[in-house]
Amino acid sequence: MTALRFRSCVAAFVALLSLSSVSSGAPLAYDDFNYTPVGSDLDGKGGGGSFGFSNNWSGQTSYNIGAGNLARPGAPLPAFGNSVTAVAFGENRGIDRLLSSPLGTEGTSAYISVLIQPQGILHQGAFTGWFGLVLRGSTDVGIGMSSFGDEIGLEVGFERAATNVKAAIGQTFFGVIRIDFTEGVDPVYFYLNPQSGSPEPAVPSASLINLNVNFLDMVSLTGPGGVGYDSLRIGTTYADVTPIPEPSTLALTSCVAMWVGMACRKRG
Repeated sequence: MTALRFRSCVAAFVALLSLSSVSSGAPLAYDDFNYTPVGSDLDGKGGGGSFGFSNNWSGQTSYNIGAGNLARPGAPLPAFGNSVTAVAFGENRGIDRLLSSPLGTEGTSAYISVLIQPQGILHQGAFTGWFGLVLRGSTDVGIGMSSFGDEIGLEVGFERAATNVKAAIGQTFFGVIRIDFTEGVDPVYFYLNPQSGSPEPAVPSASLINLNVNFLDMVSLTGPGGVGYDSLRIGTTYADVTPIPEPSTLALTSCVAMWVGMACRKRG
């Protein structure tokens, strides 16, 4: 096989590999932190394939671009870009990004997913090193570890519902929030590490169903604990925020991989 033909085979394989990470839904907002250089501040960053926001990240400069993606429980999401990392800090902090369109229209649901990884030393930093992702607006909605225990949980306003899973250094968790906006109260559900490729769980890991949320217009990475973030998605359905490779494309990719492997053995 000629060098030119071999390079063409490899190029075809790479193209198909990228297609294998097509999501099964179309999110409203997306950020896989595809920013460079590694080690630079997240503050001021935008673009990088992200969308659904009206500004760049803005806030505390101790949030930095981490190399590559976080280790993922059960590989629930396609891997793109880099990640965010932040060492423990001596006071509360946060970095925010405004949504292009606020969430909160009555009769609709919003889904938010993110990967979060405790890093460094658990509880290091101010206020026992809490951390989380928060949707801000008339009432804040967030997930993460609080100052009152190791358990990962859901918070709406000043109310908290903890899961039975404790935060552990280096152990990434995949969190999905569902908010149902109604004329009355706005139920909020939290799914912790849902199974990749499965339907939306029938039973949440935690929930707070008797509170008003009203509207949300900002995403915030927050808390003084050492932490990493990756794969932020916001959508109107569960599938929007839990994308998986398309099976048909995966099968095609496998075939091409075998073809390239055979070509490698025959080269020369």
